[in-house]
Amino acid sequence: NHPDLEVKVKRCQVSGKTCVIDFIMTNYGNDTTAEFYTSNASHVPMDTRTKAFDDEGNIYEIHRIGFGGTISDWPSQSVNLLNDTPLRCRIEIEGVSSSATLWKRILLTAKCGSLGLEHKKPIMFYNVPITREGDE
Repeated sequence: NHPDLEVKVKRCQVSGKTCVIDFIMTNYGNDTTAEFYTSNASHVPMDTRTKAFDDEGNIYEIHRIGFGGTISDWPSQSVNLLNDTPLRCRIEIEGVSSSATLWKRILLTAKCGSLGLEHKKPIMFYNVPITREGDE
């Protein structure tokens, strides 16, 4: 939903009650820095915080996000987004319902003026299928 930012989901798998979503983010605008926020970012308005919605009507807070092979539960992380350079990203969601089969929507809150990212305009993922350990 941001024209200069491409997001490709590579994997969405649940093991136990933890879902790991791996994706690649590529910035096609100028080199920039973006600040990404978890659900713990208290300075972000509650209704615009990073969260996920499953096909069973559940809402999940997202407390762990990572970039470039690291993952953290810090409330915010500053990330360099270089032009036409893929960045490996990960979201972890805890307490996932055993009957959920699809993420209807995931909101990833970030701030970056040059990419049009702000609290009220998060990065959005839609209809991401959930696979489970042992699925083929």
